[in-house]
Amino acid sequence: MARVKAEGFATREEFEAAVDRVARCEVERRKLEAARDVEIQKIQERRNPDIDALKGEIDRLLSKADAYAKEHRAELIAEGRQSAETPLANYGFRWGNKTLALLSNRWKWTAVIESLRKGGLDGFIRVKEEVAKDAAKDELSEAVLAHHGMRIRQSETFWVEPKTDMIG
Repeated sequence: MARVKAEGFATREEFEAAVDRVARCEVERRKLEAARDVEIQKIQERRNPDIDALKGEIDRLLSKADAYAKEHRAELIAEGRQSAETPLANYGFRWGNKTLALLSNRWKWTAVIESLRKGGLDGFIRVKEEVAKDAAKDELSEAVLAHHGMRIRQSETFWVEPKTDMIG
């Protein structure tokens, strides 16, 4: 759906001519996109089997290489290093992003929160308060919303939708 600002027309005829031109252009754009998408689909259908086969081979080899590298890390990578190389590739281990996890299955997050509170570490407990906007919008009157510093805002935009059965 094309959106245009209808400013600067001197007559209704100019306005309607512009709207009709938008409709024609939109239909033409959709036709071109459809033709492009057909071409893309044909290329994907032709290339995807080879791509998928290579992805499968890569995954299979990486799985085996990962297992070997973990078992033989000391002989593959110098101490204190994270990577090494072959004539055609660099390889190694990367640290992922740090994440916080429970120490063991005996701990639950509620127990962690309780423990932090008891230890005076309340600063590490997050409490997120926010307005339930959907409920407030649906259930409170405009007067009540205004009393509490809120209002409902809704914008209106002009649009043009072509009659595709009329434009060929």
